[in-house]
Amino acid sequence: MPHVNPLAEDGSTGATGADGQTGAAGVTGSTGVDGTTGPTGVAGAGGATGEAGAAGATGGTGNIGPTGSAGANGATGADGTTGPTGADGTTGPTGATSPTGNTGNTGPTGSDGATGAQGQTGLTGNTGNTGAAGANGTTGTTGPTGADGNTGGTGNTGNTGPTGADGATGIQGLAGVTGATGPQGTAGNTGGTGATGLTGNTGATGLTGATGATSPTGSTGATGNTGVTGADAQAGAIPSDYDELDSAQTTTSATLEDITGLEATVTIESTVAIHAIMTYDTQSSGGGTDCTIGCAVQIDGVDGGEVQRFLSGTNDRGVGAVQFRSAPLAAGTYTIKGRFRRVSGAKTPQMNTAQLEASALQGAIGPTGTTGTTGATGTTGATGAAGALSQTANVEVLTPEYPGAVLTTGGATANVDIETDVDRHNNYSYNYYGMSSSETASLQVIRVEAQWKVPAWFGGLTGNGIDLDYATYSASPADSRVDFSIIKDGTAVALTSSTGNASNTAQDWHSRREGGNGVNFASTLTGISAGDKLIFRMDLMSANSAWARISDITLQYQTQ
Repeated sequence: MPHVNPLAEDGSTGATGADGQTGAAGVTGSTGVDGTTGPTGVAGAGGATGEAGAAGATGGTGNIGPTGSAGANGATGADGTTGPTGADGTTGPTGATSPTGNTGNTGPTGSDGATGAQGQTGLTGNTGNTGAAGANGTTGTTGPTGADGNTGGTGNTGNTGPTGADGATGIQGLAGVTGATGPQGTAGNTGGTGATGLTGNTGATGLTGATGATSPTGSTGATGNTGVTGADAQAGAIPSDYDELDSAQTTTSATLEDITGLEATVTIESTVAIHAIMTYDTQSSGGGTDCTIGCAVQIDGVDGGEVQRFLSGTNDRGVGAVQFRSAPLAAGTYTIKGRFRRVSGAKTPQMNTAQLEASALQGAIGPTGTTGTTGATGTTGATGAAGALSQTANVEVLTPEYPGAVLTTGGATANVDIETDVDRHNNYSYNYYGMSSSETASLQVIRVEAQWKVPAWFGGLTGNGIDLDYATYSASPADSRVDFSIIKDGTAVALTSSTGNASNTAQDWHSRREGGNGVNFASTLTGISAGDKLIFRMDLMSANSAWARISDITLQYQTQ
């Protein structure tokens, strides 16, 4: 190792000279006490590495002086050949520490002297401040390892030198070519179903058909003996059943499944229809933000229409009802069930309570009296003409969001906003589809299409026929309007249509509930038969940010 003269003062730092070739290792002198470290001079260019000398004896460790700033790295010289290892020199006494002078210019590196005998270990000095690191020269060929000297005491750690300033940021590279557009993502989930609207008032009962002409009375047969008078018939009960849900039930099924513990049975004596209604209290549970529950009634394995409810936030709990009337069923015993499913969403729909009421549309049958003796049969009279069928009026209301309805384009759709919401008007509640457009040049169009399967017991329109509740922001059809058409599935021409409908008074609802008419197609409309599928096509049109809205479709028809 190089010999350090502890008594020499550092001179002023000059320019660093080029490193000379490394000479043979000199004899190691005794190690003096380390003085304080002066500032580090600028590093000179690296000289070629000479051959390594034999390891000398380790001298005593002196005090570590403060570290000076790092000089620039010099170029690394070529590796020198390794010199022979010298014998260990004796360790000289440790001299007193003199103040450290300025570092002088670095002279050329002399040849290494032979390594002296290892001296005694000197006292450990205090650790000086760490100076900035100089640039590394290239590494020379490693010489043979000298004998290990005694380890000196560890000095105190010096303070860490300041961090160098960050280099300037490089120039930003050119932007890469934009990649091709990825495939279109899958369509989002259908929005939740809005709350069910209020049920419309029941229509008036249809007129009873005329009685057929009475045929002439046949000759009276001989009177038979009078039988024993039977007991008076008692008022019998209409065949019915009722059940309640005993405990809360949940579902994550995507298809309708039975609500466990909610089932009724009804026995009928003749061919009649069965009517059932289920009322319920529902909410959501579990993780996620929302979900939609669908509920239905099943009679004899056939599911009725599904009623859906969206559950989220303040609308997370509510009540609902769903009903179903079967086609006429033959005499027998039938099972009626409550059913539910999760239509969409991550939360879990829960049925808290439910009530199921089912009854047959059959009159009560009293007890049968004792049969009297049969009299002689009289002559049969001529058959009279058949009387007209007696008919009953029925009212059905489709409330947004209509079951199975879709939104589509019916024309230009620039700058269009679409919504489903609830509007309170004169204390009446309207679930509605709405749209508006800020376009000024022309009306923009959003189309709502719903379908209605005409029931098997349909006997023709009656009363007010078909009504559509609507409202527009402007009383001018040039700003907002509603067009309504009815098309029979499988035909190209509409059965009927009405265009240019706008509120007489801006923002007022047109509906029979408020004593007026919506878009109305009277009961004189023909061409509709049981089993047909009708398409209700409603075009909402807007310009100048004037909205258009539609609500309930009310159908009044006779049953046969």
